Amino acid sequence: MNGTAAKLTGDWRPFAEAGLLPDPSGLFLIARAITPPGRVRRSDTRFFTADASSIAHRVEGVVHADAELVELVWVELGSLTLADLHQMTKMVLRELAQRLATGPLSHAADVPFFHFYGGRMQRDTI
Repeated sequence: MNGTAAKLTGDWRPFAEAGLLPDPSGLFLIARAITPPGRVRRSDTRFFTADASSIAHRVEGVVHADAELVELVWVELGSLTLADLHQMTKMVLRELAQRLATGPLSHAADVPFFHFYGGRMQRDTI
């Protein structure tokens, strides 16, 4: 076991022992969105994407009703599976489609920031 893996304890240790340490370099920030003020539940969300080739190891049976990620699947942009998504998620997927249309993803790309100002949706870039 390498030095990093030996130092890890708890939930990360089995990953380290299998040589599967996190590598965020394959994640691309696509957008940030904050829900409108006045909502009972508000969130400040960052949307990321990664190429499926970034999957280092797959373990079946981890996704279930009590898991944090439920029904985790890979789908194609524009598929009917995405038709019932929340409007903000649809906007973010459109942003992703536009970025993919211009070539490979880049960490240097402008990232849209959706938030409410003066009662209206605002789109800035970060």
